[in-house]
Amino acid sequence: MPAPGGIALGVHNHQPVGNFGHVIEHAFERAYGPFLDTLERYPNVKMNFHTSGPLLEWMRSARPAYLARLGELAQAGQVEIVGGAYWEPILSVLPEADQRAQINRMQSEIEKLFSVQARGFWLAERIWEPHLPRILAEEGVDYVMLDDSHFLGAGFSPNSLNDYYLSEEGGRSVAIFPISRELRYLIPFRPIEELEAHLDQLPEDGLGVLFDDGEKFGLWRGTHEHCYGEGYMERLFEFLSHRDDRPTALFSEWLDARPAAGSAYLPTGSYQEMGEWSLPAAAAERFHGLSERLGESPEDSPFLRGGSWRNFFVKYPESHWMHKRMLLASRRCDEATNLPIPLREHARDQVLQAQCNCA
Repeated sequence: MPAPGGIALGVHNHQPVGNFGHVIEHAFERAYGPFLDTLERYPNVKMNFHTSGPLLEWMRSARPAYLARLGELAQAGQVEIVGGAYWEPILSVLPEADQRAQINRMQSEIEKLFSVQARGFWLAERIWEPHLPRILAEEGVDYVMLDDSHFLGAGFSPNSLNDYYLSEEGGRSVAIFPISRELRYLIPFRPIEELEAHLDQLPEDGLGVLFDDGEKFGLWRGTHEHCYGEGYMERLFEFLSHRDDRPTALFSEWLDARPAAGSAYLPTGSYQEMGEWSLPAAAAERFHGLSERLGESPEDSPFLRGGSWRNFFVKYPESHWMHKRMLLASRRCDEATNLPIPLREHARDQVLQAQCNCA
């Protein structure tokens, strides 16, 4: 008999550096707080959580009880705390020393807050570049999650994406879990019966992966009433808690229990829509039309990838200017060896905060 399959659910909770406190408060009351309230009532449902550094900073002062509850669930084995780059930068366009500083800051804060070690890593905007496995592995990261479109564009078949793969650079490897686009659209927007039908179609010993914005569970337009007023989250967790043939899973548990499905060398990319958004306007319009025509052949659409996400620096000169100013500030911090250590550390922290991708 094959081992039972699973479903790994995760949320990425994030607020930008410098966001207004009342805005974050609103997000907490509509999404982050009710989500955890509901999850606590279903101890059989396991969940993977990533909380960005800026949001952790706010919660530490404004909602410490929330973090304490999250830590208790992590200690009980119901929750896995997933790491990332602390101030939510696009990791691959930072100086390497800053990449490592962002990773180490998050790992250190998670250990202090929750008394656990983060093995997983959330990549902002799911922006992947082939050199990342080396740095991630050297800093203690075991796995990341990327959209299934990364795999489909590299030639993987859809029915092969219900497990994790290993990718390496220079002999250092990380595991990659493919995030299901179909699950992203099913949860929380479609009836539970459609989710059940989808799970029934997965391989018996396969893993379905959803890792998505926590804000879609209460903050997006209409979702608070749908998720909590109309009871969608209660129905979802009730359904999952009784799905013995496909229990909810923590990524580390799955990683430790099973060998990789194989190797994967994935091209530079992000989520599918960014390939269109990064193109100049005229090219984006042509790309959009071609995408619509290919909609009739969904098996071919993953090979239509659009432009490189780095083209944002060409399409939007303001972003290019901000990025190069950040690089200059980072270099000047490195060169300021005559400054007192506390002042240099403060300056370095300001640079790391300026690397937040949102602006």
